[in-house]
Amino acid sequence: MNVTLAINNYREWTWPLEKLGDCMEMMARESGLAPKLVQAPHMPLSVVEAGRESRDRWVEGAARWLRVETEAVSVTFHHLHAFLRNGGPAIIELEIKGGIRYLAVAAGNGRNVSVLGPNAQVLRFPIQRMVAWLQDLHGASTAEFGDDLFEVVGIHAAKRDQARARLARVGMAHQSLPRAWMLRLPAHAPLWKHLRHARLWHHAGALLLFYTIAHLLFVGSWWVLIQAVLNGRLDSGTVLAWVFMLFSIIPFTMLAGWAQGMVSLGLGGVFKERLLRGIQRLEPEEIRGRGWGQLLGLVLESRTFESLSLNAGFAALFSLVELGIALFLLFRADAWWLGWLLVLWLIPISFFFANFANRWQRWTDMRLQMTNDLVESINGHPTRLAQESRRHWHVDEDWSLSRYFQLSLNMELHGYLLMNFSSRGWLVLGVLGLAPLYAWYAPTAEAVVFSLGGIMLAFRALFKQRNGFLSLVSALNAWQNTLPLVRAAGRTPVVSHPSRDLSPLDLNDSIRSRSVLLEAHDVVFRYSRTGQTMLRIPHFRIHEGDRVLIEGPSGSGKSTFAALMMGLRFPESGLLLIHGLDYHTLGDLGWRARVAGAPQYHVNHLFSGSLAYNLLMGRQWPPLAEDLAEAEEICEELGLRPLLSRMPAGLMQLVGGNGGWRLSHGEASRVFIARALLQNAEVLILDESFAALDPETLSQAMSCVFRRARTLIVIAHP
Repeated sequence: MNVTLAINNYREWTWPLEKLGDCMEMMARESGLAPKLVQAPHMPLSVVEAGRESRDRWVEGAARWLRVETEAVSVTFHHLHAFLRNGGPAIIELEIKGGIRYLAVAAGNGRNVSVLGPNAQVLRFPIQRMVAWLQDLHGASTAEFGDDLFEVVGIHAAKRDQARARLARVGMAHQSLPRAWMLRLPAHAPLWKHLRHARLWHHAGALLLFYTIAHLLFVGSWWVLIQAVLNGRLDSGTVLAWVFMLFSIIPFTMLAGWAQGMVSLGLGGVFKERLLRGIQRLEPEEIRGRGWGQLLGLVLESRTFESLSLNAGFAALFSLVELGIALFLLFRADAWWLGWLLVLWLIPISFFFANFANRWQRWTDMRLQMTNDLVESINGHPTRLAQESRRHWHVDEDWSLSRYFQLSLNMELHGYLLMNFSSRGWLVLGVLGLAPLYAWYAPTAEAVVFSLGGIMLAFRALFKQRNGFLSLVSALNAWQNTLPLVRAAGRTPVVSHPSRDLSPLDLNDSIRSRSVLLEAHDVVFRYSRTGQTMLRIPHFRIHEGDRVLIEGPSGSGKSTFAALMMGLRFPESGLLLIHGLDYHTLGDLGWRARVAGAPQYHVNHLFSGSLAYNLLMGRQWPPLAEDLAEAEEICEELGLRPLLSRMPAGLMQLVGGNGGWRLSHGEASRVFIARALLQNAEVLILDESFAALDPETLSQAMSCVFRRARTLIVIAHP
């Protein structure tokens, strides 16, 4: 229910801290995000007392438990008006009279913002008044503007209070609200829900409606003109009606263009987000099973689908609209058999289309295989020069090129026949189908207009589809090749109750007093590709404060053991427990908050960004001042002070990527160690992290790790 409420009665339309879980659940339902049917989580007292960082983690865990997603955003008062108008659904944290309350923004429009109150009512406020109230609440002070200033500029005394308030609000334009979260669908929600939430169905329906009206006006204008000519009644009124109908097409064409743009933007955004989330959901084994060339081919196919799918999809949609209008005209005419003739003509065209699509798929697979072989050959070129006989260098390349040429020739031939035969063949067939109309009937002018109009409109649709045919087939095949990423995005993460998702620092004393920290029982791991048992752990226990060294030859399963402990891989059978709780009980965030590690150098990465981002990516971003101070302190303890001194921007220096600062092997290894230490987990696992360090640096780094790690597992070669 929409009502208007006095904006000063904030307790009636803001939520208290203890009901934040109820606020999130009700907001998700009100916004159509379809949260899970579970009891809304309640924030424990320990989280309330722990501070903002712990509260932020709880909000993220509570949202995952409800099967929605939150994004913490920084909202300045300069952008507050736009945020209230377009940012909903969102929750804004407020500090009122020494307490914390939450404003649930359901939606906004040009003038008003809808707020969800604790009594489940939707309350409506003017955006300008809400912005002013929030600015006053967060310290828009007018004390610094005295009367002398207004005397100089000549502002009347009655208006000075209003001027002071406006100046104070302008002065705090770059200040930010304490905290704000935007609610949205989780990445693993079905694709159709993402499309619906982006309002693509509305825009697609509007596009179809406007395009259909424009074509009906086009057909109707020529029907009026041709009928008047055939009946001998062509006059100025008929010409004016024809011109008016033609000009009426313009606004509907413009509206169709606007709707097409909205569909393109929305669908492109959903597809990009889906691909990104799919890449993030891929298991390490799925990535390792692909070569560099296959990964490059997958990226190229995703770009192909994105660039071609929209244009090809619109061409197919428009041609279907024209074919539908053509069928209506043909069945409306006296020569009704032409409609059935068009339907029968489309059946073999569809089979021919499917056959050509299969040939295109084989050609695409061969092209991707050649890309993979070329990239792998370039990557291993020095080894190839040293070990492979010269006469065998180009045997596989010759066969691949020959096969690729045959597939290309076959595909081009079928494509040429299909693209030209479909439209021109129908034109010949349609004209021949008119013969019975003149042989057995005395056709009226209306019958001739409808018959010829239907034939020509169907010819135009098939001819237009011919130009977008290759793009459509290419987009469909690219979709098939990127489907693994799209499906991976739909994988549901392992989520636990938010009370178990807290960091180790928030555990109560009864849990922390247990001596056994990490244990395994009858753990068996196999690679999915080969089915071969790679690791078997009958039983082990690690206690709090232990320092464990694991040694073994290459291939003995040390890194696999580390990946199992860190939750990067999962055993086929057996139990892995932390404080007696398994992975599914703690959830992925809860497990990884307790176990942190630095994998081997070749599977660890410096991402394109600042050094601070690479260090603190396991915590929160943007960081607090104390986070940056701790990161710099750990870097100094690990012997990275000379590196920071050389960097002009210090922790904010860009590293990684093509344009970033280059780090040596030893420097990057210590950055990986610092990244793991900064996660402040209960168990720290270092997989050959000290291998690239000289003795002096090794001693310094080990001292830092032993001092800061609460429980340590180090993996090394003997």
